[in-house]
Order: sequence, then C-alpha cells, then structure tokens
Amino acid sequence: MARTGARSATRAGLARPNPTGIEPFAGFPWAFWALAVVALCNLSYLYLWGLPMIKVVGFAVAAGCCVAVLAGAIKARSLAPGRPAALLLTALATYAAIGALSYGAEPVAHSSVDLPGLLLRPAFYFGLLSAAVLGSRLLIRRSGADFLLKGVLTVLTASCAIVVATPLLRHWWVVWPSRRAFRMSGAFVDPNEAGFVGCITVVVALALLQGPRHRKLALSGATLGVLAALASLSTTACIVLAATWLHHLGSTGLRPWAVVARWAPVAAALGLFVHTARDFKNTKSYIEYHVSPGPAMYCAQVPPSNPGLRRDCTVLQATAGVLVGGSEGRASLNWTDGHPLAHWRGVRMAGEPPRVVSLDLSDMGLSGQIPAELAGLDRLSVLRLNRNGLSGPIPPQLGALARLRFLNLGKNALTGRLPPELGTLPQLSVLIVDNNRLSGPGPWTLDNFEQLSRVRMSGNGWSGDHRFVDPPRTGDFARRASIWRIGARRFLESPFVGHGIGSMLSLSGAPNDRTGTPTSVHNMYLKLAGEAGIVPASFYVLFLLSLLRTRWSPPRSPASAAVVGGGLAMVLYSLAFDHLLHLGAYLFAAGVLAALATADRSPPRPPRSVPRPTRTAQS
Repeated sequence: MARTGARSATRAGLARPNPTGIEPFAGFPWAFWALAVVALCNLSYLYLWGLPMIKVVGFAVAAGCCVAVLAGAIKARSLAPGRPAALLLTALATYAAIGALSYGAEPVAHSSVDLPGLLLRPAFYFGLLSAAVLGSRLLIRRSGADFLLKGVLTVLTASCAIVVATPLLRHWWVVWPSRRAFRMSGAFVDPNEAGFVGCITVVVALALLQGPRHRKLALSGATLGVLAALASLSTTACIVLAATWLHHLGSTGLRPWAVVARWAPVAAALGLFVHTARDFKNTKSYIEYHVSPGPAMYCAQVPPSNPGLRRDCTVLQATAGVLVGGSEGRASLNWTDGHPLAHWRGVRMAGEPPRVVSLDLSDMGLSGQIPAELAGLDRLSVLRLNRNGLSGPIPPQLGALARLRFLNLGKNALTGRLPPELGTLPQLSVLIVDNNRLSGPGPWTLDNFEQLSRVRMSGNGWSGDHRFVDPPRTGDFARRASIWRIGARRFLESPFVGHGIGSMLSLSGAPNDRTGTPTSVHNMYLKLAGEAGIVPASFYVLFLLSLLRTRWSPPRSPASAAVVGGGLAMVLYSLAFDHLLHLGAYLFAAGVLAALATADRSPPRPPRSVPRPTRTAQS
C-alpha cells in the first residue's frame, strides 16, 4: 500500500523519488527556511529601525544558511540547477565579471561609485540564488511542489504583514524616516521593492487557489499582498497586479467574454488608483504626521556623537521665526523642543548618523525673507520654498550649500538679482525661480548653467535679449521614456562590454527626481546591457522567457501557474525597476520559480490504457 501511494504521488507531480538514495542532512530544511525568512522579509536592513548591528548579523546568518543549503545539495548529489536557473546564474556572473573589467574606463563617471561594494553584492547574491534554487529542488524532491509553495507563501504573507504594519513599527522602534516615509515599505529600503514582494505574494496565492488545499492561507496571502502593493504607492505594482489578475482569470479556462466581465471591475479600480496616486502622494503631510509617526526623539535628546544633527536643530529653530514672521497666523512651523524631530514639518533626515538632507516648505503660507542662516545646513540637498509669500533678495550665502542638488524658489515675490554664488554649487542640477520679481542678468550667466538638467525662470524681469521659455511639464510615462532613450543611447556607445558597474546609476542629461537626485536608468534590461554589455542582458531575457514557456494551456498545476504568473511579474517589473539583481527577495523568489519550472516542465505520465476485451459472437 505504501509503495502504491508513493507511485500515485509521483505520477501526480507532487514528489519525485531520489534516484541516488542519498538524502541531505537533517538541518537542511531549517537552513533553507531561515534563508527564506531573511531574504523575503529583508531582515538584513532592520538597521533602519535602530538596530545598527543587525545588518552584519543578517548577512552572516544568510551566508551561513547558504553554506548549509549548498552542503545539503552536495551531500544529496543534486547540484544541477536546471535550465532557467542556469540562465539567471550566468546573467549574474557575467554581469559581475564583465562589469568589473569595464569599470574605470571612464573615471569621471565612476568617481562616486564604490566598486568593492558593487562587486561584493553580486557575489553574495550569486550564492543566495544558488542556495534558493538547489534548496527548492531538494524540497520538491522530498516533499513536493505543493509543500514548497505553501511554505514560501507563508513567509511572503508575513513579509507583506510587516509592510502593512509599517506605521506601527515606526511607532514602536526608532526608525529614522526616509524621504519616502509616507510610502509603506517595511524593512525594504525602496517602496518599489515592497510593491514587488506584494505582487509575488499575490501570484503565489492565486496559484494555490487553483488547488483544493490551503485556501485560507491563499486568501490571506492574496489580501495582504494586494494591501502591501497598494500601500507602496507604486504605479508599477498596480500594473503588475492588474496583469496578474488577468493571467489568473485566463488560466482558469474562462471564455474571453467571461474574462472581460470579471476583469472590468478590477481594471476600473486599479486604473482609478493609478490615476489618483499622484494626488494621494500629495497628502503625505497628513500620513507622515498622523498615521506614520517616526521615532520619539527630541532635539534635546540628540546624542553627543552626532554634533551635526544638533547644529541642524539649532539652525532650524533660529530660522523658524524669520520664515513665519508677518504671515498673520497662516503659517506655523512646529520646530520646537516639544515636538519630536520626525514630526517637524517639511524636514527630512537621512544617512548614518542621520542629518537634515531635505527641507520642503512649499505652499505653507510663509512670508518674510529667506534666512541666510539656512546655509548652516551643510548636508542639505533639497530646498523647496515655492508657492509662498517670501520677499526680498535671494541670500548669496546659499552658495555655501555644497551638496545642494534641487533649489525651488518659484511663485514667490523675490526681488533683486540672482546671486552668482549659485553658479559655484558643484552638484546643483535643478533651479526653479519662475514667477518672482527678479531682475538683472538671468541664470544663463551662472557658471554651471549648461550643466543644469532642469531650469524654470519665466515670469521675471530679466534684462538683455534672452528669451527663455520654460519646457513643458511631462508626465511620469513620458519622463520614463525619455530616460530609457538616454540609457539606450549610452548602451549603443559600447554594446558588447558596457561602461562598467555603476555607470547607469546617474545618467548625464536625464531629469532629476523630486529630491534632486540624479536619475538612474530605471530599467533592468538597459542596466545590464549598459553596464556589462549585451551578454548578461541576453541571458536575463532568456531566463524570463524560460519561465513564460511553462505550460500555458489549462488545466495547469499550481506550480506552473505560479511560474508563469511570477515570470510575468518579473518581466513587467524589469521595465520600471533596475535594482532587482541587488534585492535578496527578488533573487530568492526567482530561484524558487526556476526550480518549480524545471520540476513542472516534464508532463505527468499518461494513464496506462487497458485493452478492452473483444466480444465474441455467441452461437
């Protein structure tokens, strides 16, 4: 009976026998699931929550788990990764090798790139991906694909729960708010990473919903995955969710009209969210100050080991009265000792140790003059004072802000000339001074005017014969398309060996983001091709195609549904995100899907046909 049950399980594709008869050591499953928790929950970045040593501990635990899983694969003599995983491993290896050889060809472009760090991460993630692939194949052989999907969905659901609970986590732990604190991201540095984890959770949950088991877990995972993806406020996540739902409906064998009927409400809801996402982001002040509070640290509690932050507090408190003075109660700045630093309006802190890097006081009803004391914020990179009632001249002391990238003083009542000191700012790339009362020579007299990627200065009384028309504002999709064109041109300059690792992080001529940071390519395909040539990009595309080639026609197993849905999500995310090969959650999920694609590629055996007895004619 036991042998018969094993044969039926094998034919159903749930578990495969071990042909070598050698099993990995008993601690292998624990090492694999520990690695899943560290990678999918991104626990190595809990240092953002005030745990400085957790990053080293997290990487040490992940490395130990990788070694344990690889040792189990060696003992079980199961080191074949399968075709999809081999393609992704080759893409990662050639990217690190060719990109490192091309590094240094352009010293100016790579002056701020940390090569050892950029090489260490691909090496570490190469081991993580190998452990995820081989560990998944061992678990499929021992316990079946259904068990692997259930365990991965459990960890993914927990990760999405952490993302959704970000406001509470910020309240309980000392978490320094990032420049995107209003977007829930859990332990992920970038909210887009949290959105990707949410989408993959939905993919695995919908795949399990096609089977008769684990429906409660699948429903919980789908719900938390959708919430995590939407809470990240990522337009890409919304598009991937829509495509994932459409793929799920199509995989159930519905007729086209039924798919459209069920898809229409979801498409309308997601389309409305995408359309209003920008307006929802504009309510970040309410979310940050009421829903997602930061650490309860006051100005007087800044540790002596961070004298720079103490100086920033003193400068801000000294300038608060100047900015608010004369506004007749229309403006208020809570930069007092009675409010935590994380609640100070318009103030953003970042770095280790944290410093004030952004000051956004746009549309707050301020009046008076721009305080010259703001030059004391030596780490300031973004200064927004637009849409207020500020008057008087622009203080030339702002030329001392050596790290300033983004300066917006538009729509005020500023007078006088544009200080030539602004032309000495080495990193200034965005200058907006439109709709003021400025006069004299315009910004074209600045030393770095030709290096500015964005300039708006109409609505002033500039002297001379210059006629400058501000460029029209472009939407997100048009802006992203322009960045891709710049990245494509850079790739064509060296299509075979690329320009070296890190060369696509800051594109010359590309627009800056809202914080003034130079824009990267935001495209995984162009990143691989531009930094290391066409070889790793081709292997990466072949890996994605190998996932999508898994059986499309229904009925399909939950494993094949997860592989195709996950491959679709990775294809779309690679169009709008370029940090995927440096994200442990992505590589672990890719390893699991690659193992499932290999295990599910061989179709189940057809049932043995039994010959029907021939009927003889009765005499």
